[in-house]
Amino acid sequence: MNQHPEYLLNKIKSPADLKVLDLEEMKQLASEIRHLIIEKDAAVGGHLGPDLGIVELTIAYHYVFDAPGDKIIWDVSHQTYPHKMLTGRAYAWLDPEAYGKVTPYTIIPMKVPMTTTRLATLLPLSL
Repeated sequence: MNQHPEYLLNKIKSPADLKVLDLEEMKQLASEIRHLIIEKDAAVGGHLGPDLGIVELTIAYHYVFDAPGDKIIWDVSHQTYPHKMLTGRAYAWLDPEAYGKVTPYTIIPMKVPMTTTRLATLLPLSL
């Protein structure tokens, strides 16, 4: 069950939804995203720093650029929680029963089998 039905994040289904928000609403959205990251990681563990440090930047990326047409490259997969929330997957942070339904990692479609060494050297992409 959605633990935060009052959150503005519930209205964001795609990056296009950000383009109608004013600055105060974007600040509210950033605060909600931070709260959800902390709430989920407190329950199941995770990497707080990378995600908390990129919340506003992710909102700005999606406000300025036209994802998914414009591709965004992330430094590490642990920075993608805010991106996932803004691209239709917020339910995995709003509903504790859905915490395990969205991977904390980016997934890169590959035609060649991936080895551990190769996986460790790839630059994560958010596609």
